[in-house]
Amino acid sequence: MKVKVIGKYNFSGTGKQSGKAYSCVKVFVSMPLRDGEGESSDLISLFNEDYASIRVGGFYDMEYNRRGFVDVFTPAK
Repeated sequence: MKVKVIGKYNFSGTGKQSGKAYSCVKVFVSMPLRDGEGESSDLISLFNEDYASIRVGGFYDMEYNRRGFVDVFTPAK
């Protein structure tokens, strides 16, 4: 599905139990509302993504996997 990025933020830290470093990009996206008029929005979590490469206002192709996690997040053509 094609989505538009309307906001983003990055957070990182160290896991309390594991002691391993983590980094996550939270992205706010909007998309056409299914079976209705207007747009819907969602907050998605992207791991292992380059924060600087995601453009606010840009369009991206996004797909979820069977477990409900974002599997594909690439710039739309």
